[in-house]
Amino acid sequence: MANYRRLRWFYDRWNDELLDARGRPVREVDATRNDIMAVELQVFDGGQFAVDSTGLIASGVAMDLTDYSNIVLGTKSQALYAADGAFTEALSGFDTTNTVHSLVNGRAAMLALFSGTPADYYIELELRTSSGNPFTMMPRPVKLRLHRDVIVGSETNMPSGVTASVNGTATISGTDTSVTVTRAGMTSTGQVILGMLTPSGSPTEPTYYESYSSGSFTINVSVAPGVGNSYNFAWTLVRLS
Repeated sequence: MANYRRLRWFYDRWNDELLDARGRPVREVDATRNDIMAVELQVFDGGQFAVDSTGLIASGVAMDLTDYSNIVLGTKSQALYAADGAFTEALSGFDTTNTVHSLVNGRAAMLALFSGTPADYYIELELRTSSGNPFTMMPRPVKLRLHRDVIVGSETNMPSGVTASVNGTATISGTDTSVTVTRAGMTSTGQVILGMLTPSGSPTEPTYYESYSSGSFTINVSVAPGVGNSYNFAWTLVRLS
C-alpha cells in the first residue's frame, strides 16, 4: 500500500482563481522528488469558497465536468517556459479509484509525481475534452519548487531491510508503439505512475497508457514516434497488486 501526499485544489470560476484547501490563492507548490501525489481538483461557481466537513464543495455550486475526458499536469523549466518549449515532465489520466473523483460533481483526481532534477519549475493543470479543448486551472504562472529527498534508498549505509521506491525510465523509439518493463511481482492489478519526459527529435504528440501482466507492465502509445525520434518516460511503482 502506497502513502500519497495530497494536493487538494479548488478552482473558483467566477473569480478565475485557483485556491488551496484553506481557500488561499495558489502561487507556489512545494514537492519532494519522487513523492507520490494525489492531486484532487474541485471546480465551483458562485464566488464563495465553502466546503463540507469532508472538504468537498456543495453540489449546488459544482461545475459538471463530464465533458472532459482527460487531465494533464505539466512542468517546464524556466528556460523551456520562456521559449514555449517542450514539457520537462507531463502526466495525465484520471485516478478513478480516488473517492473524491466525480466529474458530474465537479471533482477530478489524478496521481502524479515529479522525478526531474530538483529545481524551480513552472507548473500547470488542465482538463481536456476528447477533441483537445483545454480548461486551464491556473490562470497565472505557478512555481513548483522541487526539493531533493534526503533518504534516496541507495546510500551505502542504508539500514538493513529498507529499500527505496522502485522507479525507472523507459523509451519507445522509431516504429515501435510499446515498450515492456520487467518488474518481479507485478500482477494484472498493479499500478505505476507514468510521466512523459522531453521527447527525442520531433515526434507526433501521442496518447499513452499502461497495461499490466504477471511480472511486467507495458507502456503503449497511439502512434509510433518515427525513425530517429523517441518518446521518453519516467515511471514509479505504486503497487504490485
